[in-house]
Amino acid sequence: MTIYASNHEVERLPRIIPHKVISIHDLEPISNNCYMAKGYDPHIILELAEQPDENSKAMIRMTVIVEGYHDRINSAVYLPWEHSYHGDRVIKRNYACGEQQEFIIESHKGKGYLRYDPHNMPGFLHIFAMRFQVWSDAASYASMLLDVKRRHTDPSLAKPITMSDACKQEEIGESCQQQYSLYRDAKPEGVDNPYGLWIKYTERSRLHRMKKKEERKGYDINPKFSIVVPVYNTDSKALRECIDSVLQQSYENWELCLVDDASSTQEPWMILQAASEIDQRIRIRKRTINGHICEATNSAIAMTKGHWIVFLDHDDALAPQALERLCQVIEETPNARLIYSDEDFLDPKGNRINPHFKSDWNRDLLYSHNYITHLVCVTSDLVDLTRGMQKGKEGAQDYDFLLRIIERLDDSEIVHIPEILYHWRISEMSTAHDSNSKPYTVHRGREALTEHLQQAGKFATVESLDQPNFYRVHWEIAADNLPLVSIIIPTRDRLELISRCVETIHEYTQYSNYEIIIVDNESIDPSTIEWLFKIKRQHPGRIRVIRHVIPFNYSALNNYAASQSRGSLLCLLNNDTEVLKDQGNWLGEMVSQVMRPEVGCVGAKLLYPDSTIQHAGVILTLGGVAGHSHKGWPAGSTGYFNRLRIVQEMSAVTGACLMIRKKIYELVKGLDEKDFPIAYNDVDLCLKVRSEGFHNIYTPNAILLHHESKSRGYEDTKDKKERLRVEQGRLLEKWPEYLARDPFYNINLTTDREDFSIRIPPGH
Repeated sequence: MTIYASNHEVERLPRIIPHKVISIHDLEPISNNCYMAKGYDPHIILELAEQPDENSKAMIRMTVIVEGYHDRINSAVYLPWEHSYHGDRVIKRNYACGEQQEFIIESHKGKGYLRYDPHNMPGFLHIFAMRFQVWSDAASYASMLLDVKRRHTDPSLAKPITMSDACKQEEIGESCQQQYSLYRDAKPEGVDNPYGLWIKYTERSRLHRMKKKEERKGYDINPKFSIVVPVYNTDSKALRECIDSVLQQSYENWELCLVDDASSTQEPWMILQAASEIDQRIRIRKRTINGHICEATNSAIAMTKGHWIVFLDHDDALAPQALERLCQVIEETPNARLIYSDEDFLDPKGNRINPHFKSDWNRDLLYSHNYITHLVCVTSDLVDLTRGMQKGKEGAQDYDFLLRIIERLDDSEIVHIPEILYHWRISEMSTAHDSNSKPYTVHRGREALTEHLQQAGKFATVESLDQPNFYRVHWEIAADNLPLVSIIIPTRDRLELISRCVETIHEYTQYSNYEIIIVDNESIDPSTIEWLFKIKRQHPGRIRVIRHVIPFNYSALNNYAASQSRGSLLCLLNNDTEVLKDQGNWLGEMVSQVMRPEVGCVGAKLLYPDSTIQHAGVILTLGGVAGHSHKGWPAGSTGYFNRLRIVQEMSAVTGACLMIRKKIYELVKGLDEKDFPIAYNDVDLCLKVRSEGFHNIYTPNAILLHHESKSRGYEDTKDKKERLRVEQGRLLEKWPEYLARDPFYNINLTTDREDFSIRIPPGH
């Protein structure tokens, strides 16, 4: 039945003002309401069919929705002025992709044009639902106050900002006209918390795109997710919020299996009983004897009937879209069997803090600590094969479970979703609050990792680091069969550098089976020539000097030395590096890593003379091409989630100190002398090695000093900059897929800096 409003009600509704498009600029039409922005100043000139009189109390409300490639849409309205629009009278606002925009436009005498800038970046734009309405002074004033609240809303905070608190952030006018001048000139954004901005724009934009995708396509599959939750003496509020987070899922094919592990109070069980009466998908069980986390989890697993098992702690929460995103990934990646996501933490007030934007599947990172943690989703057959949680591993049961799971998986079956789908609550007794709150977890984690390595036939021992639940794996090499390492050092003159490099190797290096090949690239300094002649006579068989007369070509110099090397391992080393007195095991550590069959290149941790980080692995995409992890951080820093201190796989490592097996070096034909004679040859080498199926490893347990670019200078001349630009172009052309996204560096982290900060979409 259709209900029609009375004439009186119709008159009170906001009146629509017709509009027409006069012209578009830097916008190429694709289809209805869809455009491709060609530059950084796309805009539309509009004309309204009517405008209120200057003396009228009515104003104009403009609403529109813009979708595009970018997460933050930077829009602007230039106000009408006589027969045009006013270049200085502009309202600028930021919105998430797909979010409805709203602008209040004051009326002017005369009929002018309105300019609307949908976004200030090139790319696809869908501009729709544009509407203009007559808006009263009272409604306009309320809208402008709501705009203040919207701009100052930080969605990472559990307690929503009130209108009163929002208005304290800015000067507020007493009348509509006073407020309008403040509204027009207000800053587009009122939040400065990086994570709050990420949620406000990136997360919300992805949710919008996910919803649009579902509406457009739907799903061809309908997997059932069994969410298992062991419960014991849980805080009532946290337990209710945990259950509510499942009830609020946008995906509906799930079951929630809750097991009370004989809590000492009745309240948890009463909450479970109440929940099971609310929704038939909630199934509960009460254990009569407390069996601790492993047995309680296994009891919950025994109740499941789903295709996939999802693990949820009793005081944590799922993001509302978590199961839907899992469903999408399962459909897109049919061979997936283990799926994990990014996570953040809930502080005692419920605020979202400390987002952990993780690496894609990274075996060596997992060997260093359980970086996967939450959210974990595994096929039910895998859970059955591994028999769930292993009793005796309480406190490290999830780490032990993952290590036993990956023994049965191919790397391609492990999928990472780079989105926050899990909220880990910080409580006084949780490891999220303090790893020392459960000290027994350290021993059991080390025990689980040791057992895994033994099961996999790896000869290694595990050491606990001083930070709880982080580990170092010592890969064993036979002391009576040490492989010969050929350390290759290209040089030309600069006696103070090459002499210090060679002498510190000789003085401090504990690993004994090595040779040094100094590649002399036309030294002319008499003192350097004399030293080279002297050093090889002092160390016959240990140090060789070979002369290569060519224009400087770092790749060619190393390849020439590699062809004459006797070692089965090659260590490329810059002449402006030096071994530190307390780091004598640097070479032995790199040998132990590179001798692993799956490993290709191994890179060391390099420090500047001022004790800051120069190299801790190479990250693709930084600066548009590649950059160094944590460059400039203090040497003693732990880095982003301790990544400066632990071994991990990376896409590339620097050639300033790089070790590789000679067979692999020859397999990929060494460094590229033609396309990368000076710069990016190390990145190219690592990507060639990676394309052959080998892993490149960064180890912080080999530390050297590096006087970067002391020998050949910085890229600071016109010719050097041009050569660098050319080699960058060649790298991008040769490896477009690898340089589009680094799997070991999360897409939610910035590519503008080398500090692992959050990638925030650019705003006004």
